[in-house]
Amino acid sequence: MKRLLTFFLALLMAVLPLAALAAGKLSVAQETFTVLPYLDYHAGFIFAELQNTGDKPVAFNDALLELYDKDGNAIASNNYLNAYPEVLEPGETGYLYGYQTVTDAATPDFIDDHLLTVTGRGSIDQQKIALKTADARFETGDDPYWVEHLLLATVINETGETLYDVNVVFAVKDAEGKLMYAAAYLPYNVGLPAGSSLELRVGVDAEAVKDWEAKGQAPAAVEAIAYTLTE
Repeated sequence: MKRLLTFFLALLMAVLPLAALAAGKLSVAQETFTVLPYLDYHAGFIFAELQNTGDKPVAFNDALLELYDKDGNAIASNNYLNAYPEVLEPGETGYLYGYQTVTDAATPDFIDDHLLTVTGRGSIDQQKIALKTADARFETGDDPYWVEHLLLATVINETGETLYDVNVVFAVKDAEGKLMYAAAYLPYNVGLPAGSSLELRVGVDAEAVKDWEAKGQAPAAVEAIAYTLTE
């Protein structure tokens, strides 16, 4: 009886690692944190590249951004961060972004450090339809009265039906592939007919552009991921 029990325990231990691999895993491939000044506060911005390093689909579940001062004291936190696409297939990439304001920060260095925690879940209640994108780019407008910075991309519906609520998430990277910025545009209740295309755009925070210039950074590549979700 003891030998039989040992056999079953060994069999269970051999099977469990294999079962553990059959799951989605949401991982942070890279992240960028920066502090931007505004009129009466400072804000800590987080931009992160997410990857599904598992072998099953994974859905974005939750995220938490915590800010710390130079003594390691927690000064603020935010768990209302955005991540798109909300569902990633194995090997797919998505992007997260968000910020937390601090009114007590007299200078940017008051916010000295941060911690980002991201979780995924294996229960998927929506299916994603990926769409083709083209001509993703960063542009600066030429209006003499208002300097506007934009991220643009053309989204193409190659399916045989009209798709609604087409979303696009943009990622800006430098020449070394480091993530500089991320943003999304979610035009609800807009239909993209089969075989047609639509150009979508989203504004870039002017303070972020100033921060790039101060650090000697410049957008070298813009990635656009377009999709829609179905129940």
